[in-house]
Amino acid sequence: MTREEQIREAALAYSFDTDGGCTGDLNIGRDDFMNGAEWADAHPANPWHKYIREQFPNLKSKDKYNKEPFLVSDGKDCWIDWFNPMNGWASMGDVKFWMEIPKLPSE
Repeated sequence: MTREEQIREAALAYSFDTDGGCTGDLNIGRDDFMNGAEWADAHPANPWHKYIREQFPNLKSKDKYNKEPFLVSDGKDCWIDWFNPMNGWASMGDVKFWMEIPKLPSE
């Protein structure tokens, strides 16, 4: 299924749910949904976050040491690192930016 087909399929389901069949005009919600999806595809969010000491990455583990790795950068090089709220980055590197490592596609 192409991205355009995915958007159309989701838009049809969305428009039916939002209109509830009250007006009978399923184009109202569908067109808005499709325009929003196309805009989002054209303006993807930047996955990089600026590292600020007081703003820690969202940790998924309640352990004192996070088991999820992050991709980090000092502005020149990138590497894999782990974050500990008590001690900071495991590498003790000069981390300026970080991002979660995306999941690999399942297909």
